[in-house]
Order: sequence, then structure tokens, then C-alpha cells
Amino acid sequence: MIFARNTSSLAAISMLAGLAPCTIASASLEPLPTTPQATASAADENADGFASLRSDFDALSRYLRSRGGIGSGERQDLLALRSRLEAFAAAHPDDNRPAALEIQISLWLRDNAAVDAAFERLVTAAPDNTALRRRWAQAVMAFNDWPRAAEILSDAALAADAQALVDRVRCLKNLNRYAEATDLLATRDAEAADAIATASQATALQVELEGLMADWAAEEALLAAEADADDLPRVAVDTDRGRIVLELFEDQAPYTTANFIELVESGFYDDTAFHRVLPGFMAQGGDPNTRTGAEGVPGNGGPGWTIPDESVRSDQRLHFADRLAMAKPGDPENPGRAKPNSAGSQFYITVVPTPHLDADYTVFGRVLEGAEISRALQQGDRIRSAKVLRKRDHDYTPVKLGVEAPPAEADSTEADPTP
Repeated sequence: MIFARNTSSLAAISMLAGLAPCTIASASLEPLPTTPQATASAADENADGFASLRSDFDALSRYLRSRGGIGSGERQDLLALRSRLEAFAAAHPDDNRPAALEIQISLWLRDNAAVDAAFERLVTAAPDNTALRRRWAQAVMAFNDWPRAAEILSDAALAADAQALVDRVRCLKNLNRYAEATDLLATRDAEAADAIATASQATALQVELEGLMADWAAEEALLAAEADADDLPRVAVDTDRGRIVLELFEDQAPYTTANFIELVESGFYDDTAFHRVLPGFMAQGGDPNTRTGAEGVPGNGGPGWTIPDESVRSDQRLHFADRLAMAKPGDPENPGRAKPNSAGSQFYITVVPTPHLDADYTVFGRVLEGAEISRALQQGDRIRSAKVLRKRDHDYTPVKLGVEAPPAEADSTEADPTP
């Protein structure tokens, strides 16, 4: 399983927390054989036992870097070492050294809640360390928890921090709260001592927000009308991480909606995995080649047919955050664009606005409930089951264009935008 690279750095965290710096292994890891077992047990730890913990951490870090990944054996070793660190921290509450190591281990394990909790302990011990608070928020942003990051960044201790303001604007933008983001960005003090470092970020955000705001008024009106009618189809997707309820934009994407409902009702998506997840971008799934025991290449599968594009409609829905859209392969005759009418079963859920995808990919729904689940999806997470919760009183028969040719790749885009 490929791990998403995280922006946090143990060296930086250690420095900000007042600890001796150390070198971290990459957070981009793959499965590998079992590591050597830790050399010390929890019973051996004492007041000076952090040295053995650090030694074991460094040895494990070097091993993971040399092999490039984490398998089940390594996971158990990491969990055991983290438990020892937690026990040491409980026995020595005034010693903050274990926290930075816990954070890095939790990043490797992709345990977002543990990362958050360890940072909170560090910040509680150093309430005036604004750089550490900002690093905490950036770590939380790396796993798409925009509400939590915005909460951290809104602390009064960061009121004069230019980077914190820009990051908070970015979080609000990723929550589709464009008016609030615009108003907050307007409070930025361009004359502040640290403002020059964030000037280019602020300018880019301003341009992006202006474009999104221009389209969001129409989207809000549609959402209000749909809420009043309260009759759009809904699908529940139960994943390893919890339930996501999707509302389908049938009025603007009837072909895509019909195709999705037929596939859901046939059990097509059950036991498939999210095979491509890019933090700060989207989570892609719906490939039958990811089912348990399947022989096909993940990313190349489909239902055996393709459907018409609906991204060319004048009333097409747009790629705001938390939107459901159809993935397509690239067009070999038009590099940088998607192949027309090539969508089949693969879909993706955005975690940030991605307007550059509007021209090529059909948006056909939104996350109605469980946005915290869709934002937390990781590569390899599975769809346990999907079912239609409701639909309108008519047949849902998709328009099928013909036998699907296996694509060379099933990417929703070649780009990887910054959140």
C-alpha cells in the first residue's frame, strides 16, 4: 500500500519543541518484510530510558528508509515502540521528548487522531510557541481535516501570524466557505513583518477565490432548490472508515446518475477499494480490478461499457469540494485532456475545489453526509457495500456506448493541485 507523503517533519517538530533534531524516514512507504524487533522492553524503561527509545526509533527509521515501506510486522513494531513512548510519557509527564517521536510513528501508521493528540500535548507544554501551533495545523491539513485545522489556526496566539492566516483561508476555501475565506484574507496586513513570505500565496488564493465565488452563488441557489424539492436520489457507501451518503445530481447528469444507480443496485461496487488517493485532492475508486481475488490491474478496470459525458452541458455541475465525479483515462490524441465519453464505473470524491477539471469530467453528486469520512479515506480502504437509499419513481437505465477498451491509466487528472 502506497502511503501519502506528509508535510510534517520530525526534525522541524523536534526543533520547535526544543528537542534534539533527528533525521526522519520518508512518509511514502510500501509493504516490506518484518523489521528486527526492538531491543528494549517497556519494563526496562526508567528515568533515563529515553535514550534506548530514541536508539530504537533511529534504528527502525533507518530500516524503513532502506526498505521503503511498512508491512504487518513493521506495523506491530511501530505500535509496540509507540506504546513504550506513551508509557514513558505517562511516567514522566514533564518530559516532552517522546511526543515528536510519537508524531512521526503515527504519521507512518497514518493514525491521524494520534498525530493530533501528540501535537496537542506539545502545544499545551509550550503555549507561546506559535511556530509549533502552525506546524500542528499543517499536519492536520495534510490529512484533509479542514475543520480541525481551521480551529487550531483560529487560536488567538496566531492572530498576528501571516502564514497561519493564509492557511486558515485555505481551510475555509476547502470547506466551500468562500465568502468567509475572502473576508478573512482581506484582513491580512500586507505591511506586517512576515507578510512578504506569504504574499504569493495570498495573491494566488485571492484569484482562486474570485473564480470560485463567481460560480458559487448559482450552486447555492441550486442546492436550496434541491433541498426544497427533497427528491434527488441518494446512495449510502459503507467504507472501512464509516458511511458516506451521496446525493446525486440527476437533473444535470441523468445518464451518469442512471449508470451509477444500476451499478450500485447490482452490487458492482461492493468489496472494491479506493485505489488512488491523493491528499489535498481526491479519492478515486470503483474499479472491479480491486476486488478481493481480482486479477486485473487496479486502475484499468470498468463495467464493460462507457457512458456519455455530461460535462459539456450548459448546466453542468462544477468541481467544488466534496463533489462526486466520474474518472476517465487520458486522451492519447489530445495530451493533457481526458478521453471523451470514456467514463465507466470509476468515480472520485474531491476534498478541495478543483475547477480545472470542469471541462473534462462529469460532476454528478455531492457528499451529503460523512464528509469527514470521505476526507479521511486512504489508499486501500474498501467499500464494504453500497446501496440506493432513495430514487425517483422511474426506471434508471443507463445509455451504454459500447464495449469499454481498457485504459492505459484511470486518472481523474494528471495534476496534483496544492490544497
